[in-house]
Amino acid sequence: MRGDSATVASALRNPLTNPNMINWYGDTALELAAMNGHAPVMTLLLADERVNPNITNQYGDTALMFAAMNGHAPVVTVLLANERVNPNITNPNGNTALMFAAQNGHDPVVTLLLGDERVDPNMTNEHGDTALMFAAQNGHAPVVTLLLGDQLVNPNMTTQNDGRTALMLAAQNGHAPVVTVLLGDQLVNPNMTTQNDGRTALVLAAQNGHAPVVTVLLADERVNPNMTTQDGRTALMIAAENGHAPVVTMLLGDQLVNPNMTTQYDGYTALMLAALNGHAPVMTLLLGDQLVNPNMTTQNDGRTALMLAAENGHAPVVMVLLGDQLVNPNMTTQYGNTALMFAAQNGHAPVVTVLLADERVNPNMTTQNGNTALMFAAQNGHAPVVTLLLANERVNPNITNQDGNTALMFAAQCGHAPVVTVLLANERVNPNMAGPHGFTALMFAADHGHAPVVTLLLGDQRVNPNMAGPHGITALMLAADNGHAPVVTLLLGDQLVNPNMTTQNDGRTALMFAARRNYGPVLELLLADHRTIRTRPAEDGTDDARAAYDAALFNVKYARHARFKGLVRAMVAFRRMRLRAAEVVYAPGGAGFAAAAASFNAAAAAMAAAMAAQAEAEEEEEEAEEEEEEEEGGHDGSNDAAPNSPEAQAMEQRIALDGNVYTFNQFQGYHGPLTASRWDNAYTLDQFVDHFGGTSEWDAAEEQRVAPDGNAYTLGQFVGHFEGTSEWDATEEQRIAPDGNAYTFDQFQRYYGPLAVSRWDLASFGRRRRWLR
Repeated sequence: MRGDSATVASALRNPLTNPNMINWYGDTALELAAMNGHAPVMTLLLADERVNPNITNQYGDTALMFAAMNGHAPVVTVLLANERVNPNITNPNGNTALMFAAQNGHDPVVTLLLGDERVDPNMTNEHGDTALMFAAQNGHAPVVTLLLGDQLVNPNMTTQNDGRTALMLAAQNGHAPVVTVLLGDQLVNPNMTTQNDGRTALVLAAQNGHAPVVTVLLADERVNPNMTTQDGRTALMIAAENGHAPVVTMLLGDQLVNPNMTTQYDGYTALMLAALNGHAPVMTLLLGDQLVNPNMTTQNDGRTALMLAAENGHAPVVMVLLGDQLVNPNMTTQYGNTALMFAAQNGHAPVVTVLLADERVNPNMTTQNGNTALMFAAQNGHAPVVTLLLANERVNPNITNQDGNTALMFAAQCGHAPVVTVLLANERVNPNMAGPHGFTALMFAADHGHAPVVTLLLGDQRVNPNMAGPHGITALMLAADNGHAPVVTLLLGDQLVNPNMTTQNDGRTALMFAARRNYGPVLELLLADHRTIRTRPAEDGTDDARAAYDAALFNVKYARHARFKGLVRAMVAFRRMRLRAAEVVYAPGGAGFAAAAASFNAAAAAMAAAMAAQAEAEEEEEEAEEEEEEEEGGHDGSNDAAPNSPEAQAMEQRIALDGNVYTFNQFQGYHGPLTASRWDNAYTLDQFVDHFGGTSEWDAAEEQRVAPDGNAYTLGQFVGHFEGTSEWDATEEQRIAPDGNAYTFDQFQRYYGPLAVSRWDLASFGRRRRWLR
């Protein structure tokens, strides 16, 4: 490694020395000398016949390869002078010494190797690369010149994997000097294409944006600038697709370039590819060429460059295109889609803004199915785009497509609450529009279970929640039929919703729909609503429907019973607290008791005086009447009780203001001795009949009992309905008293006393139920 010739010579003279021994890496003394450029040592080693000049190390490299790789021309000279040296040996990758020299740009070594007749300059490695390809790929123009000067070198050889030539490799990597050298050789074919995709050297240079290389290639008359890849793309298309404006400028400057060529499978032009990828500077260059047609369409669906830019959200490109008066912004695809629709559909608000600013754009154009840009934006939930469109006075928000759907219906159907909010905020939007099938936005939202949307629609005063669709189906029915309990809850929370509406063909209600589907939660919601008419599924229906109905009804009743029991317990506790407080305040000897006694005594004295005066006046009136009767010869009335006498008052019954029937003694026993004025305000039977014109409501004060059918009857009504009295005693009404026990009226009076009517009324919480278990 140090190049000590004397030491090497001394070692070689020793017969025991093995000159082919290898180190840890498998290198011999000859390889190490070649690697380090020690030509004198090489001469000594090669002079020894024991030395094998073609030995390879563990990587398969020989001494000649090391010398060529490192550019040691003197060593290469020594090695080539030895007949035993094989200059075409390859390493495991198939590389030769010439390839290493060319790859690293060692032109003196290349010259030496090419000068050896044994060297094959066209040998290829495992990938099919030649020495010329290595030199071209790495931009070594002098080496390329040397190789092309050899008559044996084939400049058009291609790689095995993709069929690239030396010219393609130089163009791909932007080595303009190498391209110039290669094009100077008449044998070089500049229009050769790769095997896998058909790309030329010009296409590869344009793809990678190597403007100097493109300039060199276009200067060669043999180069065809309109050659296409296997999918029909030209160098101009690929440069435009990748946004290489300088390359596009050069290509457009060539008169042979056709800017309107289209790809093979989809019909894209260079302008479309630039628009698709958002390259505004390239768009400007292309539109500046008079030959470019900006309204060309794709083969598969008829899209223009403007549509492609709008669809992909490239607002600057859209602005450039709209600046060209030749561009038609209202062109449609074969399905009727416009650039505005594509932008709205994909939520590109900046593009929508640019398009709406152009007076030529018609925002109400429809597809073949009748869809507008607003519908596309609403359907896909793009609230900002919907806001922009509604802000434009030209936009009609109530247009319907062929199915009768509006933008609001699309938003409701898809559950886009923000879009629904924006649409409802616009006064022009009609939320009650219905399609040919009769569905409104509310029905769509209810049918798909979009509770937030339902909330928004019900919050709009214009929305009619009872509108009926096909066959009379309402939003509530649709929600019930699909088991959307949250939506049913929202609809029942609206006072305008009628839960008892029926379908036209079979008279089904929302309750029946839920029962048919066995949706228990929905059934419970409907049955718990006081407006719902509880109709058990008919016998001709399914057993599952009736079972679901019965189970839901039981759950509703059980929940109410539980709440009622809690209320009763709370009332009992509250009354006991009041009673204890009253006992403390009005206990004998207490301040409250003394005050109450004084007040009672004063009131009693006043009442006694009033009663005495009234009695005296009544006596005088009776005496006058007796005298008058005696004079007329009438009866003496000795057997009649005076109308206002205590006996008459004891017999008379009146309906008091609390709705109960009392005699005078019962009334005073309950309301106190100072309530004569209240008694006078109560009706006798005759007064009741005179005032109300009948006795129907007087009879209503009679006792009622709950029959087995759950309804309350008086005795007369019960007999008239059930044709007998046998079940009347079995249905005697029971109520829960403040002590928490259940009593009939007779049991209640026996326990609490005959004047406990008021307490009986306070126990009437259970009158709506047959009994609490």
